[in-house]
Amino acid sequence: MARRHLFAGRFAGFAPVTGALWLRPGQRASSPVTGASDSVSRLGQRHPVSRRWRQQRTGLFNVRLSTRRLRVFISTGEVSGDMHGAALARSLKQQAMHRGGSRQQQQLLLLRGVGGPAMRQEGVELYADTLRISSIGLYEALRFVVPAYLAYEKAKKELLEDPPDVAVLIDYTGPNMALATWFRQNLPGVPVISYIGPQQWIWEANGKPAHRLLDYFPILATCCRCLVAIFPLEAAFYCRKLEELGALPNPPPQIVYVGHPILDLVEPVTRDAARAMLPWTSSEHVCVALMVASRLQEIGALLPATTRAALAMEKSLEAKDPPKRIRFIIPTARPEFSDQIRRVLLDQGVPSSRIASWDPNLREMHPETLFFLVPRDYARLVLAAADLAICKSGTVNLEAAVLGVPQIVLYRLSWTSAFVIRHLFQMQLPYVSAVNVVCLDQAIVPELLQEHVTPERIHEEAMALLENRNGCADRMRHSYQSQVLPRLRLAEDCPEPVVERTAAGRAAAVVWRYLDQAQESRTLVT
Repeated sequence: MARRHLFAGRFAGFAPVTGALWLRPGQRASSPVTGASDSVSRLGQRHPVSRRWRQQRTGLFNVRLSTRRLRVFISTGEVSGDMHGAALARSLKQQAMHRGGSRQQQQLLLLRGVGGPAMRQEGVELYADTLRISSIGLYEALRFVVPAYLAYEKAKKELLEDPPDVAVLIDYTGPNMALATWFRQNLPGVPVISYIGPQQWIWEANGKPAHRLLDYFPILATCCRCLVAIFPLEAAFYCRKLEELGALPNPPPQIVYVGHPILDLVEPVTRDAARAMLPWTSSEHVCVALMVASRLQEIGALLPATTRAALAMEKSLEAKDPPKRIRFIIPTARPEFSDQIRRVLLDQGVPSSRIASWDPNLREMHPETLFFLVPRDYARLVLAAADLAICKSGTVNLEAAVLGVPQIVLYRLSWTSAFVIRHLFQMQLPYVSAVNVVCLDQAIVPELLQEHVTPERIHEEAMALLENRNGCADRMRHSYQSQVLPRLRLAEDCPEPVVERTAAGRAAAVVWRYLDQAQESRTLVT
């Protein structure tokens, strides 16, 4: 079976050459690279008329085939993946305009995929919204098995009917690795690009190989044409693993390091400038950003302990500095999360009068408001305006680093998932936050994991940073600039030609390289 797929992947592009110009009425013309098809009505039909007439008809067929829209499929999940997918889509369209010199070239690019609202806003036609079915952990994912299966079955059906020229898989490890295997088995001619791949390079940072159920690199090596890395350690890991695998039946995937896209997406803003842009913030208040509500799962796992810690922080601040007031701002990833967040706050003893939600006409907040809920669009500005961020583990940790905001990182799974990971998979991660992972040799930010996510520990770490005890907050800001951010930037002496100034732009250039190959192969057919 594997040999058949290999043969199909290598020669599928040449199959239509023998009879593409002589289609039966209503037959579909196939793309030489992907097998994709566009309807061609009665073109190239044998007809007992002049040779010139046939040349005119087949010439029309050639024009239609060569102007077929280039299709890119993007698959991702979660808020951060949706953000990176949107940035990639934007860069692909910008480069299409630059290459064609007009909007016509951009119109020849068709973007489809599975993702979230940010990708849809950039013009990506979504087969499914995966932000509604994302989770972390094993036990936590059970409730989303059926919705995820139905969403991807719908996407696969659409892909078979109208295959893409290139597929880009962004993060979202479990579903995307299964999708990479599916492409190899069902659409072997479609180049698959892994952009922000599995975090296996972190899992094996201690030198111990990952459990066989978590070893995704064989899938990457056999199912992907290109591995686009955003961390230098990630690119080095890919090179080392390819050497360990040795000879492969197919040519090994190309490895391209593009730098981290967060440096391009987050524009550094000072705290005072951010507060000036938010009418409901005040320089008289201590502002704490609670970045723990990107998934429903995290709301239930992290927000209760964080809320009790917030109430204790208010009492501590009042005792030490009575005129000083504190306010906690919670960005919500989706509008429907607001009701769940409000219920958790009420359950933890917060009076309803001290909870407020964003209003476009709000210019001044009630002085007794303690918790303020804002839409996702304000998340980055809220983070920049904060004196402290209490975050879940994820891309938001790097956003805080770029903005120079001291932070505490929380990470908690269900006890079932934690037991399986610790005892069955025997995973001992050095760190979970991206800020600490970049360095690996030392902890830049404090991490509270699993049973250590308690109101007492959160309160203790938060007050230490707010009071800058022993200069801990200043050291953290200095470490951001001296150790973290330099390791996210693309080195000036990088051997890869830098054709774009952004990481998403460089990733888009890789995608266009394969789109050009698809277009050239299509031209050979005509």
